[in-house]
Amino acid sequence: MSNNKACDHTSVGVIAHDSERRILLIERTYGWAPPSRHCDCHTYPVACFEEFETKTGLKIVGAPKPLVPKNPRKYFKCQRGGEYHDWQIFEVDWRRELKPSQDKTESAKWHTIEEICELAEKNELEPVWCEFFKELKIIPGDVL
Repeated sequence: MSNNKACDHTSVGVIAHDSERRILLIERTYGWAPPSRHCDCHTYPVACFEEFETKTGLKIVGAPKPLVPKNPRKYFKCQRGGEYHDWQIFEVDWRRELKPSQDKTESAKWHTIEEICELAEKNELEPVWCEFFKELKIIPGDVL
């Protein structure tokens, strides 16, 4: 998917759990990751709602809960020319059935913590999300 917008150096990520405490990940160009994107001059909460609901078909219920990673600025180059992004991560409650957008999402699946660790060890988890999951103590710090 090509995007001609310039990098605004802000990104949002959304962590959602199902009833079995698995985390929703989407398959993207650089690996698996929770729903996430540039904010594109939107506030972090607005970008959170737009990204999550558009990509997953799920509806956020209530206010997203901000999670505070140790270091919200991450230095990873992006397709839009950015060298870093200032991130806000949210945890959300949701309803409806998972129906990933066919034109915006290759694949979406609920993953256990063990499966997320395996993705990280096989370099199939986006590197920025490997760092966030460690900082948020979702996966152990010694996972590659």
